[in-house]
Formats: sequence, C-alpha cells, structure tokens
Amino acid sequence: MTGKIVLPIDREERRRLAIVRLRTKKAELRLPLSKEGTRKLVHELEVHQIELEMQNEELFRARNEAEAALKKYTDLYDFAPIGYLTLDNTGTIHAVNLSGATLLGVERSKLIGRHFGLFITVEDRLIFSNFLDKVFSSLEKQSCEVTLTAKESHPHFVQIEAIAEAAAKECRIAVIDITERRVAEEERKRTEEALRKSEQKFSRIFDSVPALIGICNLREGRFVDVNQASLQTLGYQRDEIVGKTARELGLWEDEEERVRLMRDFKEQGSMTNLEVRFKAKSGKILTGLCSGELIDLDEERYMLILVRDVTERKAAEEEIERLNVALRARAADLEDVNRELEAFNYTVAHDLRNPLNVISSYCQAIKEMCNEQLDKPCRHYVQEIYDGTLRMNRLIEALLNFSRLTHTELNMERVDLSNMAREVAGELQKTEAEHRVKFRIASGLVVTGDANLLRVVLTNIMGNAWKYTFQREEAVIEFGMKVIAGQPTFFVRDNGIGFANADAGKIFIPFQRLPGAEECRGFGIGLATVERIIKRHGGSVYAEGMPGKGATFYFTLQQ
Repeated sequence: MTGKIVLPIDREERRRLAIVRLRTKKAELRLPLSKEGTRKLVHELEVHQIELEMQNEELFRARNEAEAALKKYTDLYDFAPIGYLTLDNTGTIHAVNLSGATLLGVERSKLIGRHFGLFITVEDRLIFSNFLDKVFSSLEKQSCEVTLTAKESHPHFVQIEAIAEAAAKECRIAVIDITERRVAEEERKRTEEALRKSEQKFSRIFDSVPALIGICNLREGRFVDVNQASLQTLGYQRDEIVGKTARELGLWEDEEERVRLMRDFKEQGSMTNLEVRFKAKSGKILTGLCSGELIDLDEERYMLILVRDVTERKAAEEEIERLNVALRARAADLEDVNRELEAFNYTVAHDLRNPLNVISSYCQAIKEMCNEQLDKPCRHYVQEIYDGTLRMNRLIEALLNFSRLTHTELNMERVDLSNMAREVAGELQKTEAEHRVKFRIASGLVVTGDANLLRVVLTNIMGNAWKYTFQREEAVIEFGMKVIAGQPTFFVRDNGIGFANADAGKIFIPFQRLPGAEECRGFGIGLATVERIIKRHGGSVYAEGMPGKGATFYFTLQQ
C-alpha cells in the first residue's frame, strides 16, 4: 500500500499494457532453459499464482466489507432518527433520508428538486433564508430553529444544523425534531407563569388577611416571613422580625406560657384558638386567639402561626360583663322596688277602698232610710256620690292591674287569636245586645304568647272599637293579619268615630283621652295596658285613624 490513489482504466487499455509487459518478460528469458531453470521457473509461477489467489481473496473480502459498510452507512443515513438533507445554495433539495421525508410529510422521491423553504411556515422563512446565507458565506457550522408547516393537528418545531462543503456549492443539514422539547419548554413556562401568578396571589392573600400570620422554622423558631397585619399590629418593620425568634423579640407577655404552648404544639402538630397575650413593639399588651399547623416547605418543617387580634373584642366583652353585672344588680334592685311598689299599691288601694266603702255604704243607707224625706236634687247628689265611689273602685282596680304587667312572668304557649277574638266578640255582644255590629274575623291566626295577656290586648282594642262604633247603624269590626315590611302584622279595624293621625301617639299614654271620647266610658288606661303587654312580647303597636271614618290598630308579636 503506497497510499496513492489508483484510477480505474478501461478494458482495451488494460489489454494493451498486458501485451507490452509480456513482450518485456520474453525478452528477459534466456532460452533454452536448463532443467533446473525450468523447475525454478515453474516454482516461481506457482508461488505467483498462489499470491494472486490470496490477493484475489483479499480483494473479494475487501469488496464484501466495503459493501457491508456501504449498507450500514445507507441504513444509518436512511433510518437515523434525525432528518438528513443535502441542499444547494438556493435551498433546493438534492438528497434526503427517510426521517427527513417523514418530517416533511412527503415521499422521498418527490422531494428531490423542491425548495426546502416551502416546508417552513411563512413566519419563519426569513429566519431560514438568513441561516442559509450564513452557512455558505462562513463555511462554519450554523444552527437555527424554525417551524415546519403542519399537515397534522399540531406543528413540528425543528432545529436545523448545517455546514457547507469546501467548494461551497452544497451543504448538508441535520433536521432535529424538537417538538416535544418545545412543548415541554412551553409547558414549563406556563407552569412557571402559573406558579408565579399563584405565588403573587398567595402573597396578596397572605398580606391582605387581617389576622397576624407568621412562618417560623421548627428547628430554631426563627421567623422566615410575616404578613402585613403582623407588621401593622406589632409595629415592626419586616427586616426587624425575619430571622429573629419570638423570644428574642420579646413578643410573649409570659415566657413560661410560650414554652408550654410551643411544647404542646410540637407534640400535637396543631393548635386551635388558644387565647394568648403578646406584646407589641410599643409595649402594649394585646390579646389574641392563636392557631397553628406544622407544614413542610423545601423538605424542612415549619410552623404556620395565625393569631386573631381580639384585644378590642376582649375589652368589649369585659365591659359587657361589667355592665351585665351592674344590670343584674339593678334588675335585682328593680325587683325589690317592684315588690315594694306592689305592696305599696295594695296598701294604698286598701286604704283608699276603706273610706270609699264607708262612703258608698252611707249613701246606700241614706237612700234606704231617708229617700222619701229628700227632695229630688238631694237624691241626685246622693246617687252621684255613690256612682263616684264605684268609678273610684274601678279606677283603683285598673291601676293595680296596670302595675302588675311590669313584673308578671309570661306563660308562653300556642294561642289561637282567631278563636280568642270570636270569644271577645261574643262577650261584647252579650253586654249590649241592642248594639248591632258585624264582626269579620280571619281564621287560623295562631301565635306563641301569654294567653291571658293577649286576651287583655284583644279585649281592650276590640272593646274600644265596640265603644266608638255605637253611633253607627251598620257598625263593622274586623280582625285579621297582613304582612307589612316582611313581618306578620295583626290589626283591628272599625268604622267608628275615628281620630286625627296627629293624635295617634297620644292614645297610648295612660289617662290620655282624645277629644270626642268623653261620651264613652273609660279611664284612658286600656291602650296603655295594650302597649305594655305587646312590648313584653317583643312586638310593637301603633294606630291609624281618620275623623268620622274609623280607626285601625296594628300590633306585632315576636315569634
């Protein structure tokens, strides 16, 4: 092997050279040869024949190896996972392997002679054109990334690497499908963007929560982060807290309580609404409800602590408790006063009734013993005195009943107001049968309340309607219910003498009687009694009227 390149020659030339060499050999032979010379010549020819046979075998083996190598190269070229193409300086395809044809989505034989740029998206064609110019101008390896036109549902992202031949007429390019990598990168970018937004959202939530939030490592208890509410409440800057422990900052009022609470927290892994007292930077003592969880961050254990500042609420609760204590004391005092007042009322009533009874007895005796001897005016005076004592007794009884309403215990039960109204109407009709009234009473009106007191309410309101419709030939009294402002409201309506709405607030004042009511009996205490009973039931009562057109009384009950 000389290392020289042997160019192939045609058959005629090979024959001519063989004849020349044969003539040269014959000229060198000296004939006739001796027997020994002939023997040596035959031996040399046999050796030369064997050498030729060995060379032939070597050539055959070399040819087979070359053919195998060529087949292997062809297989590697055609079936490589990377697309290989040969392009000229215009981008025309001269050769392409199977992977390249698969990437371009066209049969290999139909790609030869076509421009590679046609298989690149319009947006990326300028990138490829500039890339090809660099390949042929620099004669160095170049690379770019472009998108191939998609014949499928999704595009192919490829990376192209190329280097031109020394003559700069052709270049060989490698086309690598990086779709999965690009999709993975885009997915990673989307994930990172989602994570960034999530972190921003968490940070906004973290800082907008009104409760104090702190994150400490479990090993040393050092703060790694706190929210804005913590800084505002405690009066620190963030860099004054981060990296410090609660003990170093002196946040706890009671160090022993801190040690105990942290020990229990680490053992149990959580805590919920434990009342603690802590100090702000100013030294102000605050009260909070402390909750916490152990969490894992970056393979390390942390404590997530949340404290709701209830200082103001605690102070308010303490103030409420103080007021409740005072209120209970005043209520007890009021009970004592009420008992004394009731005893006083009964005493006064007893002391007033005694002389009244004496006066009425003497009036009766005078009428029985001296009636004939008295002239008409005197008999009238005696009768007036007697009637006055009866009115006084009724007034005393009314006052006693009115005073009892302030402290009588309510006996709550289901009460059928419809039936109760019918009973009251029947009682009224029995008292004065000549007064013709048409009652309209709605059915099924049932409430919860004190039956005895609610009877007093209906008796007084319906009794008023009865009295003030006496002058009507066709009197009507209606009892019903309607919803006003979302609340069931009961009403008693009549077509009696009515009253001016300007006077509506006066009719519930004790002993207050409106103009025009003098003709009707009463002391002006019935509606005051109604108002007190309704208020004890958690409701309200009011009235509407129009002179000569009647009146309507409304009341509500807490259910």
